[in-house]
Amino acid sequence: MSDGARLQWKPELGGKVSSLRFGAAGREWLAAPVRPLAAPEPGQDWARLDCSGWDECFPNIGAAMDGGLQDHGDVWRLPWMTQSPDSLAGAVEPEGRGYRFEREIATTEGSHRHNALRIGYRLENLGDEPLAWAWAQHMLLAAHERMRIVSSSPVRLRVDSAYRDGERDDSAFDDLIGGAVDAESATGPATEISLADTVGRAAKLWLEPPLPDVVAVVDDSAGEWLAWKVADSTCLHFGLWLNLGGWGDPPLRHVAIEPAFGVHDDPAAAFANLDPLASGARTAWRVIVQAGIGQEYELFMNKS
Repeated sequence: MSDGARLQWKPELGGKVSSLRFGAAGREWLAAPVRPLAAPEPGQDWARLDCSGWDECFPNIGAAMDGGLQDHGDVWRLPWMTQSPDSLAGAVEPEGRGYRFEREIATTEGSHRHNALRIGYRLENLGDEPLAWAWAQHMLLAAHERMRIVSSSPVRLRVDSAYRDGERDDSAFDDLIGGAVDAESATGPATEISLADTVGRAAKLWLEPPLPDVVAVVDDSAGEWLAWKVADSTCLHFGLWLNLGGWGDPPLRHVAIEPAFGVHDDPAAAFANLDPLASGARTAWRVIVQAGIGQEYELFMNKS
C-alpha cells in the first residue's frame, strides 16, 4: 500500500487483489463480489464463485479438462506464499505441476494525478520436462455505460468468444469489429469503444498486431482512468473482456484489459503460439498501469 495506490490482497485466496484505489478519495476500480469470497472447491468453476477482483490465469486461461487444465488455471485456486502480511509480493508452487509462479506489485507514492502500478512476474520451471504455458492478468473492473475503451492508435480485434443475453453468439460483436475498432475504417487518432454500445453483450477479444502504445479504460462518470502502457510492458499479447450483462449468472458487468501470453483462451491454441519453458529455465515480464483523472490520459496517446 502507498499514499498513491491503495491495494488490498488476499494471499490465502489465490493471491486475489480485492480492492484497488488511487488517492484518498479515489473510486474503487475492481468489481465487487457477487458471492462471498471463499476458496474454491477442487475442480470448481470460476463462474460459480465470487467473480470479482484481480486474479491471475496460469498456466492456462480456458479449460481443457481432458488435459487436466481447469478453468483459469491453477494459481487462483491455491494459497500463495508471502514474506509478510504487508508485502505485495507472493508466489505459488502447485503440488505436482512443476513450476513456481511469482508476482510483485510496486506502487508509486505520488499524487492521485501521477500514480502507477509496476507489476513484475517471474516463472520458473521446476520440473524435468518443458512446461507448456499461457497466462493472462485477470483484473476485473466494475463496468457501466459511461465507460469507454480508448487506444493510442487504431487496432483490429479478433473475437475469441461472444455472448448475447447469456447465450453463446460469436456474431454478437460484428457491428463493433467491422466498425469503430477496424484500423481501416477508424477516423480518429485513437480507437474508442463506448460500453453503452455493448449492453446485453459480452465478448473476449484479442488485439491483433501491431499493438497500440496505450490502451485505457476511461470512467466518464468519475473522471478517472486506468491506462495500460503496452509499449512499456514486456508481455506479448493483450486481450479485452467486455461484459455489460451478456454473460454470467447472475448477469455480470465487467471490463478488463488483459496483458497475456498465448493470444487464445483455448489452451491447445495458446500453447501452440508459445515456446515451452525448458526444464530449469526462468523467465520474467512486467506490466505497467498508469492511473489518473480528467483528460490526462490523452498525454499518453500517440497523436502522430
